[in-house]
Amino acid sequence: MNTKIGTTFGLALLMAIAVVATMFALGMFSTSQVHAADGVLNDAPATTVHDVTFSPSSLSVNAAGSWNVTFGVSAALVAGTGTITIQFPSGVVLPETMDKSRVSAGAGTLLYPLTSDPTITTSTRTVILTVPATNAAGTAAPTDIITANDVVTVFFSQLAGIVNPKASGAAGGSVAANQGDVYTSAQTTARTITNQLATTFVKTISIDVTSAVEGGAVEVKLAGFTADLKCTLSGSVSGSGVPGSDRKVTIAGTKKSTGDTVTATCTDAGTITSTATVTVKAELTVTATGKAGDTITLTGKNYTADGNIPTFASVLFSGTALTATQDATVM
Repeated sequence: MNTKIGTTFGLALLMAIAVVATMFALGMFSTSQVHAADGVLNDAPATTVHDVTFSPSSLSVNAAGSWNVTFGVSAALVAGTGTITIQFPSGVVLPETMDKSRVSAGAGTLLYPLTSDPTITTSTRTVILTVPATNAAGTAAPTDIITANDVVTVFFSQLAGIVNPKASGAAGGSVAANQGDVYTSAQTTARTITNQLATTFVKTISIDVTSAVEGGAVEVKLAGFTADLKCTLSGSVSGSGVPGSDRKVTIAGTKKSTGDTVTATCTDAGTITSTATVTVKAELTVTATGKAGDTITLTGKNYTADGNIPTFASVLFSGTALTATQDATVM
């Protein structure tokens, strides 16, 4: 009886080992899962954070949006004393000061507002913040707010005042030193950004109206184009302008009779077409003056091809509809 039980257990153990070995062979266990217990994920040195990502809420040039910075740690950061140093990619503009209420930090999604204002160095695009000492209610945060193997999140709200680069594609670039990095008081070797999301910002075009009469004014704003090089509009709107040192220009354009989208083509070979449209608006003109018995002419322009005035009552003079007894021709 004992021999039989032992044999059965032995066979079961061998089968379990075989299943685990097969799962490894098929890649069902990831590298990070395998290394999770050793405190150093993705083979990062003990002095270095890992998996650094910068995620702006907007990829438009000159935009002021929120930023989410995440990274993994293999060493704990104590609440109230641990520090995090973040250098943003080149081209990103930081404010001179930053209110602590606009920044929060913590492990995963459990974030706490900063207890003290960050230290800003605009020339190097660097923010140094102290791990929050209190939670949102003002009571003491746990000392182990960030422990080894946590994924840390630092969130900068839109009101923190961080502004995207003026030039499209200018942030970071191919040089690692310009791409942005992160280090902490516990892991003091800077780790370069590992995602490219924050490095590619795009030119923008915006239109102030959705429709306008033929020849009417349409304001078109461009951003991200080379300064001092002419930009010309085509498509639904005509006009031109020259971007300033901030790479932005507002063009007072004119609505054409055809087309919906607007394309801007600049001397630096940069071209962008709007996703928004500006359609031509129908307009009606009427004889300006006359006396009793004179013929009054109404002229419609840019109405749809199959549009018509169905009845006398569709035409109003001073708010009063025409009647069939009045001398008028309705087409």
